[in-house]
Amino acid sequence: MASRRGISRIAHWAAVAAVTAAAAAPCSADTLEEFYKGKTVQIVIGFAPGGAYDLYAQLLSRHLPKFMPGKPTLIVQHMPGGGGVKGTNYLYNVAARDGSVLGMPYDAVALMNVLTPHKVKYKATEFQWIGSALQVAYALVVRNDSGATSFDALTRREAIIGTSGKGSLGFVFPSMLKWATPAKIKLVLGYRGSSETLLAMERGEIQGTVLAWASLKTLKGDWFKNGFARPIVQFGTKKEADLPDVPLAVDLATTADAKAVAKAVGSVSLVGRSFVLPPKVSADKLAMMRRAFDRMVKDPEFIAEAKARHGDLSPVSGAEVQEAVAEAMKLDPVLAAKARQAVLGEP
Repeated sequence: MASRRGISRIAHWAAVAAVTAAAAAPCSADTLEEFYKGKTVQIVIGFAPGGAYDLYAQLLSRHLPKFMPGKPTLIVQHMPGGGGVKGTNYLYNVAARDGSVLGMPYDAVALMNVLTPHKVKYKATEFQWIGSALQVAYALVVRNDSGATSFDALTRREAIIGTSGKGSLGFVFPSMLKWATPAKIKLVLGYRGSSETLLAMERGEIQGTVLAWASLKTLKGDWFKNGFARPIVQFGTKKEADLPDVPLAVDLATTADAKAVAKAVGSVSLVGRSFVLPPKVSADKLAMMRRAFDRMVKDPEFIAEAKARHGDLSPVSGAEVQEAVAEAMKLDPVLAAKARQAVLGEP
């Protein structure tokens, strides 16, 4: 017969096991409904209002709740700094992990994790990817009065290119182009997001910038109709359908190493306008968010508003983005060192 002390210990560990099992068990639909009903959920983005990230975050804030249990209120919280790094660091290290906070990491989240692991404070593979509303190709656009209105012209005349910070693809791409080709580029940093950069270009403070082509068409489509500006180089893995005559950076690279780096850097644009949950949010909430996102991007009302606001859509599932990020993080160390030197000028 077991002693009272033995029975007590058995009862104790049985209770612990029960509590642990309950905590690990996925929430029911009713529990998710109870959690989200009447709750305010934050969407953290690392850029100032008015830019391309803000456009997709605002669309999500209005349409995702329709497909979530409890139909919570979603609000956008802007946290600009470091070309998106500040907001991404916050999502990884500070944001609540109960499903009440989601966010949009900057496009270069995986690339910069590889290039500058000593500077970023996150692991891109540990974010829980909900999905991407848009796969993004980038373009270098310049004012038509800059004197550098083609890539060939850019090899003869320097252009002043503005961007936010070293963590942004708006810095990474022109910096890589400068290293991989004879392009003459002077980079000016410190603008708080795309809206400030575009305004600076209109004012003549800078002669060009690099942004997502879809965003440029959305925000400044008239530039390319009235002759104010033109795209001269595009970045990514393939040409945009409406830019058949604009060269890809990888095709302009002058050495095998430069081509390899350009290809690796361009591949991360597949992250696009993605949404994530912080690490360690429960699996049932991630699954719910992914289902809600997948339903939202097929919803006629969402598609209609995106079209009305000139927001392109090319949705990618969360599982696909998660896989793409994992692949980007596998960049060969030797190639990563070359890319670090090429893009950031660091050993």
